[in-house]
Amino acid sequence: MGRGDGRQELHEHPPAHGFLAMGAQPLEVECDIDELGYVSFYKQGNEILFNLLSNRNEAGSMIITTNLAFEDWGEVFHDTNLTGALVDRLTYKAHVLDMSGESYRLKETKQLLGK
Repeated sequence: MGRGDGRQELHEHPPAHGFLAMGAQPLEVECDIDELGYVSFYKQGNEILFNLLSNRNEAGSMIITTNLAFEDWGEVFHDTNLTGALVDRLTYKAHVLDMSGESYRLKETKQLLGK
């Protein structure tokens, strides 16, 4: 839910009641975050996202896509210490793929328009 100024609100929700009480084991799931940095976050959202990614770090697979270089993440999180710690955790033992180049969507649109 946006606030009209381009920032996203990110809220914590309590865990589903009874799931762990029944003794069920959580399934191993991948954590996918698409377009990180497309909108910036408020302080609470920064902290929630940092905690989520820190807790997931080395616990399972994560795929994060962004069009920003790491040095530009400070513009999204507005906190250089948090940004540095987050990049440090995410890049440790990670496979970072630089997918720079022409957008496949733009390329297909140009082909459709005959340009």
